[in-house]
Amino acid sequence: MKQRFNGIAPETYRDQQRRLEQRAREIEKQLNTPPAPQPQLRPPPGTAMRMQGDQAGRDALKQNRIDMKARLEAIKQDRIQAKPNEHHQTNNKGKSL
Repeated sequence: MKQRFNGIAPETYRDQQRRLEQRAREIEKQLNTPPAPQPQLRPPPGTAMRMQGDQAGRDALKQNRIDMKARLEAIKQDRIQAKPNEHHQTNNKGKSL
């Protein structure tokens, strides 16, 4: 700053030129980059783990649903098998009295 008041020295011109060229390169770089991020085929970093977790949760829910259906079918089969036995037992009890 003092050099500007006392007179412009040659190194100040070089410093200004370097600073302006640096700023020009930064502006050029900003102009060459797209304003919005371009769509990518890969998910951004960090989402892959979440997607894997979501998929694992869905798989677990599907497995639970399959297990519940199997349990319900087993209960239905037990009821069907138990009903004729109950009917025969009640008839037998009534006859024995």
